[in-house]
Amino acid sequence: MQSWWTEQTGVWFALLAVSGPLVPFLVWQVNRGRHRHAVLRTWIGVVVTYSIITIVGAIARLAGQPNYVWIPLVYAGFFTAVPYAATYHVMKNKYTEIELRKTRARDL
Repeated sequence: MQSWWTEQTGVWFALLAVSGPLVPFLVWQVNRGRHRHAVLRTWIGVVVTYSIITIVGAIARLAGQPNYVWIPLVYAGFFTAVPYAATYHVMKNKYTEIELRKTRARDL
């Protein structure tokens, strides 16, 4: 079977895991209580995108692609999607907490 890309090209797919700089910006917006829908939708978008990348990597593995094809996809997808998915409810609860605090402040 012919590989999907060359080994030199496969190295660039490891850069898929570079969604880290997005996290501080999103957390900053959450702590300010701003842009709830945009932040939560972006968070879900990252989870869905990287889950699809993980599935593509699994398909590549099952299709018998060489390691330099499937490993960057699986690792980048899995190790990005799981932390984002695990912290989604934390972000959502923080927004709820901030909204309740604002409501209580208005009621005083």
